[in-house]
Amino acid sequence: AVAILFVGVLYLDRYQNSLIRAELEAMSGQAEIFGRAIAELAIEQKFAADQRLSDDIVRRMLRRASLLLGKRARVFSSDGILIADSLVIGRPGGLPGGLVQIRPLPPPGSEAGGGFASGFGGEFAVRIYERVVNWLPRRGDMPHYREAAVQHARQYQEVMAALAGANASTVRVTDEGELVLSVAVPVQNYRHVLGALMLSIDGREIDQAVRSVRFE
Repeated sequence: AVAILFVGVLYLDRYQNSLIRAELEAMSGQAEIFGRAIAELAIEQKFAADQRLSDDIVRRMLRRASLLLGKRARVFSSDGILIADSLVIGRPGGLPGGLVQIRPLPPPGSEAGGGFASGFGGEFAVRIYERVVNWLPRRGDMPHYREAAVQHARQYQEVMAALAGANASTVRVTDEGELVLSVAVPVQNYRHVLGALMLSIDGREIDQAVRSVRFE
């Protein structure tokens, strides 16, 4: 009976997948709107044949919009070079020491397992839970998320698809077993692709929702 209950809990992956799909759809809508705004406001030489995105304008837009979106935003040029990152203050291609990287921290107590777990006992239960869940081969088919020191569009298949003119999304997993959801859309003026916008967010809220249901 205990084994049947344990195996049944694992089938909540269907619930997790539905949360992932809903989050990706919402992110895709946000990315399309933001991508159009960038294409409208950040184009240099608007009526010239050699249109390009203004790096400075794009950086300012990303810093302001990422706070409202609550997601990390990155913009790549048409040749795949990272020109703006909302987690980086400064120029991504600048000299070493001239950048400040921002890493938002989760609110205190956000790692608790919902109403079931609280205090020291809850934290211990969460740690055991994460060890067991990450040990299971549920996420073995997901690509790993590893961020290079110098980022390029070719490192993200969804960005390469966006530079080709298509919307795309990818779900990756870190070495710690955490989800990273990302979507990419082309930044284009009519059919001329000037770059790609990538929005990404960690799956902490999704993991917490699934964990809470499992505990209950």
